[in-house]
Amino acid sequence: MNGIHSVNSTNLLLKQSQNVEKLDSKNLKKDEELREASREFEQLFVQQMLDSMRQSVPESELVEKSQGEKIFRSMLDQEYARIASKTDSFGLGEMIYQEYKPNLGR
Repeated sequence: MNGIHSVNSTNLLLKQSQNVEKLDSKNLKKDEELREASREFEQLFVQQMLDSMRQSVPESELVEKSQGEKIFRSMLDQEYARIASKTDSFGLGEMIYQEYKPNLGR
């Protein structure tokens, strides 16, 4: 009886450890997805902020802006926002991540 009981216990422990590993990998994936979503939100926020800032400054009427320059500025702002969110310059993405992290297990 002792041999069978120890084999069953070993199998049960093995199954439980495999289940824990699966849960850990799922939680890790969810954690990474949450972190990425937080960064993307921060990027979007910074991009909108830069766009609003550009709109608040009057353009010079001396030289008219071409469509190409407007597209370039938009792309430049997008890149600035991407860099700011990757380096956690503003910290908004990290705050969002920390706020929603406790809800991952649910």
